[in-house]
Amino acid sequence: MWNRLHAVRLKNLSRQFPAVLIVGPRQVGKTTLARTAFPAAPYVDLEQPNTQMQFTGDCNI
Repeated sequence: MWNRLHAVRLKNLSRQFPAVLIVGPRQVGKTTLARTAFPAAPYVDLEQPNTQMQFTGDCNI
């Protein structure tokens, strides 16, 4: 039930803002919530070094 309530809130926020950030400690369901709320959206796992490099290659980190 909580995921369903949060998914509705997340969808509403995404209509108001160009980006929505989901924060919280590890293993609390952030990814599950995002994937439940937006099942058609592409999913990118930045834990994979090769994928992470694609997103950090142009940054001055």
